[in-house]
Amino acid sequence: MTGYRLTGHWDRRGGAWILALSGQLNDLTEPLFEQILARYQVDGLPVVLDASGLEHVSSIGYSLWLQLASRVEAAGGAFTVAAAPPQVSRPLSMVFGDHIPQVSTVEAALGTPRRTA
Repeated sequence: MTGYRLTGHWDRRGGAWILALSGQLNDLTEPLFEQILARYQVDGLPVVLDASGLEHVSSIGYSLWLQLASRVEAAGGAFTVAAAPPQVSRPLSMVFGDHIPQVSTVEAALGTPRRTA
């Protein structure tokens, strides 16, 4: 798996779960994504995937997001992708359209104003 990495962590904020990912999500890092998902307990709260640290997502990665979205929505929550860089957001929009909503910031997904320094 040399050259391929994926890290992620869960944080509960503003009545939602934030999943921050960084690295690449593809067939080689899928097992790492599954390990990250194993730490999530479906509880009906919204899930915001902070994609700002992702460099690349393959079709397998987008499929995994769709599966996660289905789990979250089946429990009564909403799934949103936030802060995706163009190389991640463009293919996501082309393939899934509105099935996986996207917003520009995590704060926008949470409905909170963005903090400024």
